[in-house]
Amino acid sequence: MRRLMRCTVIWTVVAVVAVGSNVALAAGDNIALGKPYTMAPAPNYWHKGCTEPDDAIQLTDGEVASGPGQLWVQKLMVGWQNTEWVTVVIDLGEVQAIDRVCMHSITGYGGVAFPSHINVAVSDDSRTWLVVGDMSSERAVGYTIPDADGWAYWFETPPGLAARGRYVRVAFKREGWFVFCDEIEVHGGDASIPAKEYGEQFAADDFDGLLKRRIKTQRLRDQHALTMGLLERCADCEEKLKLTKKLVEWHEELRRLKSLPEEQLAEAFRALQVLRSEVLGLTYGRKLVGQRLRPYEVFQSTTLPRKANERILLHTLMAQNEREPAAVLLANTTSAPLTVTVHKQGGSLPKERLQCLHTKFQDVHHGKPVADALPPLENGQFTIPPVQSALLYLLVDSRGLQAGRYESNLTVEIPGESLPVRLVVQVAPVKLPDEPDLYLYNWSYLDYSALLKMDEQALADDLDDHYINTFIFRRCPWPKLDEQGNLTEPINFTLHDHLLDLHSDAKFYMWFWWFGGRRETFGGAKLEHGSQAWENGIKNWVCAWVEHLKELGIDYDRFAFYPYDEAGSARVQESCDLADLIHQVDPNIKLFADPYNVNDVKDSHVKQFTAHFDIFCPLLGTEKNWPSMFEAKKQGTWLWNYSVMAKHTRPQAYRDRAWQSFLYGYEGCGFWSYGDITASAWDDFDGSGRTDYGVIYESDQGPVTSRRWEAWRDGVEDYMLMRIMEERGVQNVKADVAELVQHPSSISILRRKWLLSR
Repeated sequence: MRRLMRCTVIWTVVAVVAVGSNVALAAGDNIALGKPYTMAPAPNYWHKGCTEPDDAIQLTDGEVASGPGQLWVQKLMVGWQNTEWVTVVIDLGEVQAIDRVCMHSITGYGGVAFPSHINVAVSDDSRTWLVVGDMSSERAVGYTIPDADGWAYWFETPPGLAARGRYVRVAFKREGWFVFCDEIEVHGGDASIPAKEYGEQFAADDFDGLLKRRIKTQRLRDQHALTMGLLERCADCEEKLKLTKKLVEWHEELRRLKSLPEEQLAEAFRALQVLRSEVLGLTYGRKLVGQRLRPYEVFQSTTLPRKANERILLHTLMAQNEREPAAVLLANTTSAPLTVTVHKQGGSLPKERLQCLHTKFQDVHHGKPVADALPPLENGQFTIPPVQSALLYLLVDSRGLQAGRYESNLTVEIPGESLPVRLVVQVAPVKLPDEPDLYLYNWSYLDYSALLKMDEQALADDLDDHYINTFIFRRCPWPKLDEQGNLTEPINFTLHDHLLDLHSDAKFYMWFWWFGGRRETFGGAKLEHGSQAWENGIKNWVCAWVEHLKELGIDYDRFAFYPYDEAGSARVQESCDLADLIHQVDPNIKLFADPYNVNDVKDSHVKQFTAHFDIFCPLLGTEKNWPSMFEAKKQGTWLWNYSVMAKHTRPQAYRDRAWQSFLYGYEGCGFWSYGDITASAWDDFDGSGRTDYGVIYESDQGPVTSRRWEAWRDGVEDYMLMRIMEERGVQNVKADVAELVQHPSSISILRRKWLLSR
């Protein structure tokens, strides 16, 4: 499945100004107009109408693509796929004054996304480059783009670069599957204005390293500011005055920095860690401090407890047959790594019913690190880096427990200090079912390269443990056809059947055909789409496939075919025609459609989809835009939903997917994705060029869970509790959930109300 991927950049050196694609840019001659340029790598977007010889002149010809329709197939667009960074170097012919640089790009669906970062540099000789600014996607506004006719935007540095150079280098980072540009403008400046000093030069194409260094440099600034603020709250004393003087000496130097080389960054962080530890020692008087924290609360490595608590008390109210978390924020106030040991020291809660995990921070393209991964403790221990915080995540499992009160006493220790933690668990006389009545899915392809390193049965068990009961496969049993569309040999179902065996207890199966990109060549024969031979091939293939499923005991109520992914308005009729063809073969076959962008797919298109497809799966949040889908539900269409979320998404967003499914009456709920991991989930800067969207992390011991993945499971269990309350006739459940969606922090209040209801 391909996805539009959006990023939120917390920090940029030069702020980005984004204006609608039809808005004229400010005054200042475009000195790049008609100028030659080079591109590395060469454009390689698969669509022949887009990638063509004129790509060599279209980026400086003064023309931009416009709607309506899909801009990524238009001739004016220049496109790339499967590349991390794209570099365009424009030769202005001579050294000129430069006021600002602008780039026109697009987003959309099916993996078409704005670049996540745009780096601008200038040079006199095209060998040594001076970085003069960044332009980055900063709009965290879901998937609605102001220009409804094509999702096009200008990105530009603000006026006043006051740079000089003959060559202008614009390097942009692919965030989706594809990245596009159709114009770059360089606006001339006033030569009488002195050129600004830009301190960072580079000769190599180390753009990812450059970006990572800039993010770390900003982190250095942030930690300095936080340390100053913390020191100001300390009582006046001689030590405070000394530390204040040291921190002030840093201020001017940090203010001038754009970024530092890696070695200097490491040295600067070490120096700041020493100062920060002295401030924290003055504040708390302890090496290890902790406090209770909501398990899915967003926190940073610099988040600190309000005070040095001598003990911590945690309360958890839960149903029978569910998992429920509790969490302790722990901070290391020293300038050295701190190894923490957690001891379970008895209590009425069986030890095997309590699992201890901890958070690790991951660097992401989007700026600040995220505390997402939840690896288990090793021999009861984990390490907190110098002057940083981490979360001790306690997962209580009430499966097999009777209703009642349970306690667990823990001690968090370091040499010379200990912090008692008392966990009180109240199991209510409400038992959740083993399975929800929702279809739950997350495009859990187990053939991503990172997942292949792990045991597939361990992955399947992990999916089952988080209530995934609907599996989507992208490995289809493709037929071999002749030019008339006849099968030339029996279909090989070996891999197909293996995947079914791996998920043998599933509620539902779907196979993603990925039509659109390779629809003319399916089956190995180049059959013209829509031709009689093509239709014959579809019919023969589908008939043989369905017959095989029947032999396996899989009836029509347990599977669907998924021909197109996120079909837009341009493919509505094509999708519906294919659906008609398949239903002619066998009207009992279920078909799945997941149209995407509300700016492209109108409610009238939805009526077409729901008239031809059996399962309609919109992006969660489009309910007000497509009211006809609820009318279709009354007529028997299955209404599912999905969301696109990533490592930088708040964990709470994963939890409330099931809440909204309950509120709006969806029968299925899912998200992208379980295992969308490139080289490694532990670090976005792994050379892949993409954000990792998976909710697990790879390890030799199997999948490592995350706060997002645990939040998803909590949401499903919340949903089951809501259903129980509704069946019991508890008043205002729907109204309470509607309020909950608006104010997620009230979940503990509502759970208490429901679990203690009579």
